[in-house]
Amino acid sequence: MVRTIATAIGIFASTASAQEVGDFITVTAAPEAKLTSDGQRVAAVVRGTQFRILRVERGSFLVEWKHQRAWISADDVIAIEGSIEYFTKAIEADPTAVDFNARGLAWSHEGKLERSIEDFNEAIRLDPQQARFWSDRGVSRHRLGDLDGAIADYTEAIRLDPGESHFWFSRGLARAYQRDYDRAVEDYDEAIQRDPRNFIYFHSRGASLSSRGDYDKAIADYDKALELNPDYAPTYYNRASASEKKGNFKQATDDYLEALRLAPLYTDALNNFAWLLATCPDEEFRDGERAVEFAQAAGKLSAWKKPYSYGTLAAAYAENGEFDRAVESQRKAIELADDSDKDDFRSRLELYEAGKPYHREQVE
Repeated sequence: MVRTIATAIGIFASTASAQEVGDFITVTAAPEAKLTSDGQRVAAVVRGTQFRILRVERGSFLVEWKHQRAWISADDVIAIEGSIEYFTKAIEADPTAVDFNARGLAWSHEGKLERSIEDFNEAIRLDPQQARFWSDRGVSRHRLGDLDGAIADYTEAIRLDPGESHFWFSRGLARAYQRDYDRAVEDYDEAIQRDPRNFIYFHSRGASLSSRGDYDKAIADYDKALELNPDYAPTYYNRASASEKKGNFKQATDDYLEALRLAPLYTDALNNFAWLLATCPDEEFRDGERAVEFAQAAGKLSAWKKPYSYGTLAAAYAENGEFDRAVESQRKAIELADDSDKDDFRSRLELYEAGKPYHREQVE
């Protein structure tokens, strides 16, 4: 049946060979496709799995799967743009749980999360013992903001397959979004125990540790994440933030600059580095002229829609001795700020009106 379906909609399969680096593809081989490295099979991936192409060579695509790069045959995949129609035709011919789940993943890739959940619901109804169906639905629920529903789905996935690290990680991420950092850390612990080579697990645990004030432990996790992947700009940014909280402004400066070397349009890094340059308690690290430069770049990237963009620019102008511009920018920040934040912005406005810059208190 699957062979017949694939032949009937071969137009989509034929487009896979024309894919380029950076394109996304979907596995259509049934029940699974093999991944190879140096001619040896290293893994099998199920129908519906999605990859981003890293390299194209002789009818095969190089992809990344669980910390390793491997090759998949172009005959086993289609371009992701055709996957919804492909799996719809497959479902019409033979409505299997696997194909409902595969189409759900395709809907999710397009951002049509309600449609994806409808398909995940049907996949779960047909085969409730497949842990990945629950986890995939959890991802869509999380993206829709239904964190309780996502956690319930991840919990069921863990019950069915407690050895899969990503289920623990996903639940930890949902709990972190709920600001339940203690339980998030517990879930990240479980994920790391099962897969200690995944840098994003250490990065994410570090973020939760930092959010609850455990900066030393957070920095240790960021160190490990960077050991595993030294090219991930958000980890440098997070370590800079934690180091700044500890009063290690040299490390913070180095990490903000490295984050921006890797990702020059990283808005948060531009803004926070400008804030450090403008307001650092240690005058050795203050530089008003550079603060203005970075704050302006961050504001332009955010289209000046965030109050903190103007607030950072105001602090930079004040440090640079341009108090009229500081007052003007701070007033714009107050206009955009939530009511709960206006008093904080007004307190700095009073400083600028008095011809004084704002400097944070020294970390003890």
